[in-house]
Amino acid sequence: MGMSNLSDKVVGSSGGGKHTGSLAQNGYWKDPDTGLIMQWGRAADPGVSSTTVTFPLAFPNALFSATASRNGGSASAYSLQITASSTTGLTVDSSYGSTDKAALMWIAIGN
Repeated sequence: MGMSNLSDKVVGSSGGGKHTGSLAQNGYWKDPDTGLIMQWGRAADPGVSSTTVTFPLAFPNALFSATASRNGGSASAYSLQITASSTTGLTVDSSYGSTDKAALMWIAIGN
């Protein structure tokens, strides 16, 4: 693929159709040529427990990768991990040595 073809795909001017998406706080972007879907969002930090994140759009085929992080707060001892994932969402477990709560931010990529 030459650079001109790559540029066409990035700006959405190739023959595959329009890019679709939602720029909401929990949103997504879908490439019509490749089927690649990028999703992102924010949820309340579960504190010392787990929370389930439901993707704005289910991945029709596969979830390739996902990550979650904590945004803000003042806990010094903190643990966060994705304990389950599927084409429709994630389960995130967290624990920390403080009672403050911060936002849980996540990103997922699939098709």
